[in-house]
Amino acid sequence: MRSRPRGRALPAPYGQVRSCWERSAGTFVLRTTVPWNTTATVFVPARPPATR
Repeated sequence: MRSRPRGRALPAPYGQVRSCWERSAGTFVLRTTVPWNTTATVFVPARPPATR
């Protein structure tokens, strides 16, 4: 599932999987919700830091 700024939810066998993100004051905040007895892997696409 690709998260969107306003959020997204998908049904799963034990409940909804949700995620949303926001950028504020140079900070990236990702919120996720996974139902009980469920595991998830979160991938955050990012560029490597710039080198000088």
